[in-house]
Amino acid sequence: MGSPMIHLGVTQLNLFSYGLVGSLSPYIGNLASLRAIDLQNNSFHGKVPSVIGGLFRLLVLVLSNNSFEGMIATNLRRMLALVSFFFLSTVLLCIHLWCPVTANSMKNNTDQLVLIALKDGITHDPLGRLSSWKDSLHFCRWSGVYYSRRHVHRVIQLNIFSYGLVGSLSPHIGNLPFLRTIDLQNNSFHGNVPSMIGGLFRLQVLVLSNNSFEGMIPTNLSYCSKLRELFLVDKKLGGKIPEELGSLSKLRGLGLSKNRSIGKIPASLGNLSSLIVLAATYNNLEGHIPKELGRTSMDFIQLGFNGLTGTIPSSLYNLSNIQYFLLRNNQFEGSLSQDMGVAFPYLRDLRLADNRFTGLVHSNSLSNASMLEYINLHNNSFTGQVPLNLMISASLIL
Repeated sequence: MGSPMIHLGVTQLNLFSYGLVGSLSPYIGNLASLRAIDLQNNSFHGKVPSVIGGLFRLLVLVLSNNSFEGMIATNLRRMLALVSFFFLSTVLLCIHLWCPVTANSMKNNTDQLVLIALKDGITHDPLGRLSSWKDSLHFCRWSGVYYSRRHVHRVIQLNIFSYGLVGSLSPHIGNLPFLRTIDLQNNSFHGNVPSMIGGLFRLQVLVLSNNSFEGMIPTNLSYCSKLRELFLVDKKLGGKIPEELGSLSKLRGLGLSKNRSIGKIPASLGNLSSLIVLAATYNNLEGHIPKELGRTSMDFIQLGFNGLTGTIPSSLYNLSNIQYFLLRNNQFEGSLSQDMGVAFPYLRDLRLADNRFTGLVHSNSLSNASMLEYINLHNNSFTGQVPLNLMISASLIL
């Protein structure tokens, strides 16, 4: 079973390069769950609606290469100060309304040459997304490329997700030293993940999910000391989860699901005190859950469909912010804490099916988890009865 879906409304509006003509309706302010708005490379005109400043979940705003006019609303400027408080907020807020090309930025074309080398590794671009990547156009106008405001000639984000690209990722990507975000998810990149990425000491976000990368997870990713999000989901990566990842003290999200990882979950991950999300479902992991994980800040743990054994460490019940506790299809045994519902007051989703758990389901304790929406405990050896209020408030599979 994959990750649980939380339906909070529209979270992304990606209409870049659609050739649209018109104005941007202020009704966009009613999409309260929006985290990303990308309307670049269209022909929108008029003012940028000030109501966008009320989208408190917004992390990415890209309006480049349109015909907007007027002033930037003051409440949009305030969002620059607020963005650092959002969950997994290392995707930088980008308000690209213009592209200042200076004589200095035209002279220093090092990053542009690197981007051209990256394009050379692409064998198929079915949607023509990289058609703007050409010498006649300054790279700050290239699709998916975002530059530094302080240093216009330096690339800080490479967001080419869902472009349908086929090819390999050139090791030259390690020659973009100002990169903070690399998002290549939902393409068809293959080959190894370049170890050169480990030299990008400013990197904060690395998302390579839903591609066909293979080989090992580069251990030198641990040198990216500012990394906050590392998602390598649905690939062909094998080998052990590197213990070195435990040195990424700022890491908040680690996604390794649907790979070929083997061995044990490194106890060193317990050093990640800021870790909120750990997803490593559908691998070949074995051994116990390290008790050290109880020192993290997780509210989402997904380790289903592996070969994990042992009991649930008592230290995990210290994770009072847990919302998603997903351990199904392993070989766990033992009983659950009689105070689980007290320990996890914000629990929404509990999936422990197809294990070897025994003992009582302490239903009165689970009743304390008032936000519980889904419980799947089937194919274990639990005893006890489920109270009526849980049967009414949550979807149950027993």
